[in-house]
Amino acid sequence: MPDEKPIINISNDHDLLIRIDTRITDMLRDSRDFKLSISNLESEKSDKEEFEKRCKIVDLRLKDNDERIRKLERIAYIAIGIMSIVQVLITIFLK
Repeated sequence: MPDEKPIINISNDHDLLIRIDTRITDMLRDSRDFKLSISNLESEKSDKEEFEKRCKIVDLRLKDNDERIRKLERIAYIAIGIMSIVQVLITIFLK
């Protein structure tokens, strides 16, 4: 038994090499894709100054919208009050 040599199966080795080559090719492709996505992120990133500038713009817009909504609420409350007074006056004069 110890004198027996292992049988080398060339077909299995060849298949193994093909699978290894395929995996390495996939890894290289994924690595290129990863590097490309990182470079895209770096080109699209914004610095702190730009972020603060955009935050100020958003804050101004929110403040403006809040002021407009408050004006509309006041107008709506005034309209509701006037309509309720008119309704009371109509019911008083129609009796």
